[in-house]
Amino acid sequence: DILDAVSRLNRGLYQLLRIVGNMSDASVHSHYGHDAFQYMDANAYFNELAVKLQSQIPTDRGNILYTGLKKQIYTMLAPLALERAICNLLSNAIKFSPHESSVSLRISSKNKI
Repeated sequence: DILDAVSRLNRGLYQLLRIVGNMSDASVHSHYGHDAFQYMDANAYFNELAVKLQSQIPTDRGNILYTGLKKQIYTMLAPLALERAICNLLSNAIKFSPHESSVSLRISSKNKI
């Protein structure tokens, strides 16, 4: 029906706008240089981020469960850029998934992070 088609078009346009915004953000963040990167414990970083993001999840949509990586990984991370990317993914997942559904985010390691 026509309303469904208009709704899909609106969602598609909104997603396109978000992609363009993310590309713009990437351009801005690329000018930060190597100062934005820090050598850190990835497991500790993601654990802290999970605790921080829990407050952003609506209570009727569930919670964040971070089980940790299988091994300690020390690596170079850009914590602010990574946090923003994960927040954007989580926000989009909540916005564009049916209200009754839960949203999952899994971080794993396969010889790289």
